[in-house]
Amino acid sequence: MRRYNIPTLASKTGERGQILPEDVAFLRENLFNGEEIWPPEARALFDLLQKRLPACEEFDAFIVEAISSYIIDELEPRGALDEKNARFLAAMLRRDEEGWTETDLEILVTVMEKAGSAPVSLQQFAVEVSQKVRLGLRPAAEKLTMPESAARENVQAFTDGVKDNAESVQKQSAAA
Repeated sequence: MRRYNIPTLASKTGERGQILPEDVAFLRENLFNGEEIWPPEARALFDLLQKRLPACEEFDAFIVEAISSYIIDELEPRGALDEKNARFLAAMLRRDEEGWTETDLEILVTVMEKAGSAPVSLQQFAVEVSQKVRLGLRPAAEKLTMPESAARENVQAFTDGVKDNAESVQKQSAAA
């Protein structure tokens, strides 16, 4: 059983303005404890990643492991990467004018490696991100492989999944 609310912990870490080694240890202990990573926890991790806070060395390896585990090990179909989950990942990694980071690229590569294969759209997206990271370019929304409308659809599907999960947890709690 989780001892801490991961979204709250991630939010407090973000408010402090930096990610410390003890934050990563706390998150690791509470996420990798034999339980599934729940959608609100995954969303909190994506939000923390998007804040681009100064972070300790351990954070990059942790966030890559946590997000790739969520995408491949928790989302259906487990152990694989379908088009829907590929679009979701691209939407969650979408960057504003600040561009992408090496960590974003590492997440994409790790997810595709863990899955063993990836939809062509995610492969193309990863190539675009790779080129922009290597060249230090900022993303141009009109040129992305993943259209903004697909990103919005996937964020909505994610939100719906969070609501479904919350209802399921409430039913399980009531039954216990």
